[in-house]
Amino acid sequence: MTKEFELARDLHNKIPEGYQRETLFKGNNVQKFWNIHKFIKIKPFLPKTGVILDIGCGSGSLGTLRKKLDLTHVQICGIDLSLKQLIYAKKHQPEIFFVEASGHQLPFKDNIFD
Repeated sequence: MTKEFELARDLHNKIPEGYQRETLFKGNNVQKFWNIHKFIKIKPFLPKTGVILDIGCGSGSLGTLRKKLDLTHVQICGIDLSLKQLIYAKKHQPEIFFVEASGHQLPFKDNIFD
């Protein structure tokens, strides 16, 4: 691991556990709008079936919005630097595969995501 990775991971671990997911439901109107709107904007670019890699998944916002975005036939794999956020995400979304990793060094074979 590089010093940059360790610094980024330490900073991400300071974010309150579950912050992203919780603001989808309990945040102020701006937070709710922004968190849901960004996923609605990318929806046309997501496959209807297959496997999506969610880089920087945090506490699992994409998985939380899976039904709302009609992604129930898609598998999601989330990666994030923060193990704390991933543990929270896995507790709330056991059907999703989460990995502690950097988007700069993906721990997967090529061409496995859609």
